[in-house]
This record gives sequence, structure tokens and C-alpha cells, in this order.
Amino acid sequence: MDAVSEARGRRWADIVTILASVVLVGFSVWGGVLAGDSDSLSEVRNLGLARGSNILGGLLGIVGIFAAQKSRAAGRALVIAAGLVALAGLFAFRVFDGTSIAVSGAPGLVLLIAGFFVGPMPTEREERR
Repeated sequence: MDAVSEARGRRWADIVTILASVVLVGFSVWGGVLAGDSDSLSEVRNLGLARGSNILGGLLGIVGIFAAQKSRAAGRALVIAAGLVALAGLFAFRVFDGTSIAVSGAPGLVLLIAGFFVGPMPTEREERR
């Protein structure tokens, strides 16, 4: 892989990680599924696990991006851990359906995959070489 495509790949992995992390934090803080009506709450077996895994996964992802700017290995480890923590949130749901996939599964899987590609955000000069 040449330097330009590697730099672009790191940039997109970083952007996707930031978005997935913010989504997880958003679900834990403002998640209508986890905070709202009785129909949604009936799908949740353990509300503490659902919220805890989302907030911890989101924060680990954000911290992982900051760490990746100095050390790729540390950043990758934190983002992969964030994905695993978010996926652990699937155990908080009674059924494995669209709600559980949207709240924990998809963001966790995105973080897990992107974790293998995160690194320092490339400069414009690195992307144009």
C-alpha cells in the first residue's frame, strides 16, 4: 500500500471511529430506546449494562483517537476495546432484533473493524504525495 492510500485510509478510519463513538455516547445520554416508553424498555433486560457499555465504548473510542495521534498501537488497542465493550451491550437486551443491533451491535462492529486501521490523522501534505 502506498503512503497516500494509507494516509487516506487512516483518515477515514479515524472519522468513522469518531462518528461511531459519538453515536454510542449519544445513545447512552439521549437514547429514546433506553430512556423512553415502556415498549422500548421491555426489550432491555439490564438498563445499566446497556447504558454503561454505550458510554464506556464511546469514551474509549474517543480517547483511542486521541491516543492514536501519538501511538498507533495504543490507539488501536483502545478503539478495539471500545468495539468489544459496545458489543457486550448486546447482552443487555432480551431479544436480538433491530433495536439491539442499532444501539450496540452496529456501532460496536464499526469500532471493532475501524480499530485495525486507526492512526495519526494525516496532514494535507501526506495525502497529496
